[in-house]
Amino acid sequence: MSLGIAIFMSTLTISLVLLYHWGHLSLVRLLKVIGFVVILLSTAGVALMGYRYYENRPSMQKGYDGLMLGMSMDEVIYTKSLPNTVRDTPPDDGNAHFTPDIKIGDIGSGKWITNYLTWVYGSDSGTGYSKEYIVIYFNNDKKVSEIRCVDGCVILGITIGTSEESVTGRLGEPSHEEINGGTKIMDYPNLNLSIGLTEKKVGFMLVKKYMFNQKS
Repeated sequence: MSLGIAIFMSTLTISLVLLYHWGHLSLVRLLKVIGFVVILLSTAGVALMGYRYYENRPSMQKGYDGLMLGMSMDEVIYTKSLPNTVRDTPPDDGNAHFTPDIKIGDIGSGKWITNYLTWVYGSDSGTGYSKEYIVIYFNNDKKVSEIRCVDGCVILGITIGTSEESVTGRLGEPSHEEINGGTKIMDYPNLNLSIGLTEKKVGFMLVKKYMFNQKS
């Protein structure tokens, strides 16, 4: 019970007791008033809980951090400025994450960031790879197809380091999951969300548009 409701109930109770004590309210009427107030507050409480559940329910993700699926490269630059680095390998071959980053100043002559389908927003780790915060994958039409977040993300109440148990408690069981190389991938096509876990904790999240429904 909130403080406001507690104060209201206390004031109402004292007022009714005083009215009864002074003879302005019969016992039967007093009980009827109390019963009505209890029903009214119970109904309001249930409605409030339902509203909060509706507001906090898991919903389909269309983007992250101002970025939206389907954005053009120009729109991404307008929203996030230039990336720190780019990667030469398209994400479709499964090796984009392991391709050394290319700094903007090291891009060869005749090319620009728009020639690369993987953009990394992060800081230089000194290892040839950026310390990633957000990685954007573009499809062949140069539209955002996936947004990968690995640091400081909060999506549907899930953060980096959230336990697997908490993920399923919040989002339910995934439509599809598999373990590959020590990383578990949990797919939620109805939410446009894929979650990667290591040691049973969230390591990254991927907002993406599924082309078909995943099944277990």
